[in-house]
Amino acid sequence: EQTHSVLGMPKDTQVTTPAPAPESENGDPQISPPKDGGAAAAPLPDQVATSCKTAPVSSPPTVASKSWHFVIRISKNGPTAKIGLDTVARETHFEGPALKIRKVKEGLIQQHNDNPETSKDRKVQVGDLMLAINGVMGSTQELYKTIAHNTDLEILISRPATDGQKG
Repeated sequence: EQTHSVLGMPKDTQVTTPAPAPESENGDPQISPPKDGGAAAAPLPDQVATSCKTAPVSSPPTVASKSWHFVIRISKNGPTAKIGLDTVARETHFEGPALKIRKVKEGLIQQHNDNPETSKDRKVQVGDLMLAINGVMGSTQELYKTIAHNTDLEILISRPATDGQKG
């Protein structure tokens, strides 16, 4: 235990805090039950080990998410085939360069959306961001070129959270 004075209290007031828990071999704190046989005290916030795992790309949106990602695959059946999107190049604050979808028109994306096997949360919609196409990312010009020069497209979509999804 350590004893120290606390600012804002009279000079002779002292507060006693427990000594930090000893660490195990992996650096995590070891919390032992009290010697008197009672229940162990809850660990202090700085003594609790935490971990964070990144959700897979195909995770559905959660209440706490700010955006979520999914992949769609489309194939152009010829050089004149249109994906059917109006987009605008954007430099997003969190995602980097992206193509923001302003309108879904007649074309391959609309066919994807109309497919009965496409789940509702994987239908491309206005406001979605195309972050990567066939693994190409980092430049909106490169995204546009990849769409123009490839027949098979694997598109990574980011969907910003709606007000109902924000935590």
